[in-house]
This record gives sequence, structure tokens and C-alpha cells, in this order.
Amino acid sequence: MAKYRISLERWIQEALTDPDKEGTCVAISVAHIKASGSREEIHTTKTAGGATSKQLADLMRHKAETFAQDLPGVQTFRIGAYYGEEEEPGATYPLLINGITEHEGLATEGPTKDGMVAQMMRHNEALVQQNYQQTGRLFERMDRIVGSMASHFEALASSNQKLREESIEAWDFAKKLVLMQQTDEHEREMKTLEYARNTEERKKLMTMLPALANTVVGKEVFPQNSADSAILDTILEHVKPEQLQMAIQMLGLPNEVVAPLMTRALAYEEKRQKEEAEALAARQLGVGTVDGAGDDNGIH
Repeated sequence: MAKYRISLERWIQEALTDPDKEGTCVAISVAHIKASGSREEIHTTKTAGGATSKQLADLMRHKAETFAQDLPGVQTFRIGAYYGEEEEPGATYPLLINGITEHEGLATEGPTKDGMVAQMMRHNEALVQQNYQQTGRLFERMDRIVGSMASHFEALASSNQKLREESIEAWDFAKKLVLMQQTDEHEREMKTLEYARNTEERKKLMTMLPALANTVVGKEVFPQNSADSAILDTILEHVKPEQLQMAIQMLGLPNEVVAPLMTRALAYEEKRQKEEAEALAARQLGVGTVDGAGDDNGIH
């Protein structure tokens, strides 16, 4: 394949000014090359009329296209430049013109060997033209499909990326919510435990207050029976009824002492279990806050 093409206009311009020819170019002609190889002159024009190379090129092409418009397939023409008195062109230029590219039926080839060859060539050319057209349409269709699929895949990838980012953001938000909820529950549980501990400490302080006051002051500020009761409650807080029963048996205390002491121990144990159950229920419900701790037993 040639690296570059010379147009018909440029070729005519070079033919008109070719210094290697004897004499000047006097005429330009266009001839049709038949399948048999013979040549049919179509048109010849004199160059002395002052026409430009473009005008001459347009004229030659127009004559060739007019001649080939009803001929089947690609037709070959020859542009010739005549110099001086020569009967044959001194320079030629091949020109291909497309005639009827669709196969529309029989042509007028004669029933000869040359006619059969020409008809076969025409048929082969029609088949090749059809194949080229079908291939071109297939490639064009494939280009549209590939372009559509590429656009679809690009949009799908963009949508997937957006969904992935939204999923990550939603997951991060959910983790933050869970962490905040766990933190709130922990803080609430710690406040509940702190409230229960403070309440228990104040309760113990109130229980020991009569005995401590009488001991510190050195006289009976509170009734002695209240102080004795507080001391007994403190003992019973750390001693289970079964442990007290074993101690009584070891000490050999009389029944008049054992009976009221065991009654007091059982009553205190029942009271303690009830309070522990209530405290456990309060912790499970999340009630009891530090704000209400100062109202217990009226102590400020």
C-alpha cells in the first residue's frame, strides 16, 4: 500500500507542467477499461482553453461517474495526458469508480468465454460487497453493544461503590450506637451500685449509731436497749442462723436465752433476704440513682 496518494487534480497539474515531456500537454482524456482489457474513449478535452487543473479533474471524474452509474461493481477508468502530436497518452492515471454495488440481476454479458468471466467477476464482486456490508453492519452493531455494555458496567460499578460506602457508613454508625448504649448501661449500673453501697453504709451507720454514741459520750444518750439491739443486729449481719446455732451448742447457753436469740436471728435473716431481693430487683430495673441517695433516713 502506498504511503500517500496523489489526487487527480494534482496529477493533472503535474502533467500540465511536466518538463520531461516533449512539447506541452494539449489534451486530457478519460477512457473506460473493459473486462476484456479493451479501452473505450469516453471524453477528451483540449487544455488550450485555459481551464485549471481542478476544473479538468472535476470534468474527468464527472464523465467517469456518469458512465459507470448503471454498470455493476467497481469500474476502472484511465485518465490520459497527450503531448504534441502523439496519438497515445504520454502519462496515465488509473481511476476507480463504484457503479451499482447491489446485485440486482443479470447484466448484458454475451454468451462467450469473456462474457462468462465478466459475469463471474461481477457476481464475485457482488458477493464480496455484500460480505463487506454485512461485516461493516456487524461491527457497527457490536460497537454499539459494547459501548452500551461499557456504559452499563460503569454505572453499575459506580452504584456498587456508592452502596459500599453507604454500607460502611451505616455499619460505623451502628457500632457507635451500640458502644454508646453499652457505655450508658455501664454508667447506669455503676450509679445503681454506688447508690446501693451508699445506702447500705448509711444503714449500717444508723444501726451502730446508738452504741457508738453511748460509747463516745460515756453516758446513755440513746436507750440501752436500742444500743444492745444495734450491736445484736451487727452480729447477726455477719453470722448466719445455722452458725449461731452451732455457737449456742458449743457455749451450752440455757433455753431461755437460746429461744429469743434464735427468734431474733431468724427474723433478722428473713429481713436481710427480703432487702437483698428488693435491691436485686431495683438493680435489674435500673432504678435508684445517686440523686435520691440523700433522702434516706433523713440524713443530710
